Amino acid sequence: MPGARLRSPLTPSPRTIVIAGLFAAVGLSYVGPISGYLSAKSSLRAQEQTLAELQTERSNLAAQLAELKRPAILEIHAREIGMLRPGEQGFVIDFVTHKARVQPFRIEMVPPRSSAAS
Repeated sequence: MPGARLRSPLTPSPRTIVIAGLFAAVGLSYVGPISGYLSAKSSLRAQEQTLAELQTERSNLAAQLAELKRPAILEIHAREIGMLRPGEQGFVIDFVTHKARVQPFRIEMVPPRSSAAS
């Protein structure tokens, strides 16, 4: 062929360069969405783990609340903070300490709390 140029077998044709450029552009256009997807996936895993921990804590707290609502346990805690049932009389017993051995212990009578005040 008289008008044909002779090319080296290692020189790419312009058509090959354009096609390779198009493939590179399409490939680069996927980088953003894929990195966003991977970031969202790792964030989802972390949030699922946090959710599982919070659900475990919630079930533990619900069990503690159910335990504290039992009448016997509720009465024990009420007695610890000094509450009395209606009509009961409370006593404060002041024992002798090692510093004041000369005074014997004393008992004071505490008037019952009225139910209207609470």
